[in-house]
Amino acid sequence: MGTKKITGILMVGLASLFLASCGDDDSAKMTGNSAAPEQMNKVAAAVADKMAGKATFSPEQEKAIGEIVRKTLLARPEILQEAFAALEARDKAEQEKRKLSALSESADTLFRSKLSPVSGNPKGDVTIVEFFDYNCPYCRKAFKGLEEVIRDDSKLRVVFKEYPIFGGASLTAAKAALAAEKQGKYFQFHKALLENDGRITDAVVYRKAREIGLDVARLKKDMRGADIAKSIAETRNLADRLGVRGTPAFFVGDKMIPGAPRDLVSIMKKHAADIRKNGCKVC
Repeated sequence: MGTKKITGILMVGLASLFLASCGDDDSAKMTGNSAAPEQMNKVAAAVADKMAGKATFSPEQEKAIGEIVRKTLLARPEILQEAFAALEARDKAEQEKRKLSALSESADTLFRSKLSPVSGNPKGDVTIVEFFDYNCPYCRKAFKGLEEVIRDDSKLRVVFKEYPIFGGASLTAAKAALAAEKQGKYFQFHKALLENDGRITDAVVYRKAREIGLDVARLKKDMRGADIAKSIAETRNLADRLGVRGTPAFFVGDKMIPGAPRDLVSIMKKHAADIRKNGCKVC
């Protein structure tokens, strides 16, 4: 944990201590502090002003605060544990708020972008979004689970976000898959690449394209299209806004599932059931 984080925790503890306890006669007795309640309240007020950026401590205040803190922490060391717990809870709530805000602002791009291929039921009542890379071994593992979920739930809509984080042949594969959509074979090609035994290379991309009946000459031409580059750029920007740092990453409504957990299928099914029961905050 960094210095800034620890400092923040201590300041939370100090604020709670001074604002809630310093004016209490019992607290003064317990800490052995002989300062009058009104003097302690002044110190508490100074701490609050300092935290709000409205004031600085005088040398006398710093000395008084240091003595109060030392005696109080010796008598009540659990204050630090309480401060840690309070900060963790606050951070978690703030992170959740920021995540929901980012999801809400990006909902159209995440769930309804015309540049992203769709499978499953195009008119489904719950949407699953996946960010993936064809050279990601965990994406290959997750694909089996996703196929199972699609097979078991005819009301699921699935959106694919080509996110070639490994570059090179991964980028070639992403462009080829998006171009395959123009020939009506996106999911078939997507499946062929993810089920390939071994690393995806440019040669593998075009071999798989031929195997499923794609016009490779047309595919290569379409891969150079501005819409293909725009789709990949849109996904990269979206991943940055949503905090997607690796692949695979799934979104089921406002719930994010990073990686490929063993219980991926049950997690996705549970989130889908929750959305059908309670609605989606961001969809």
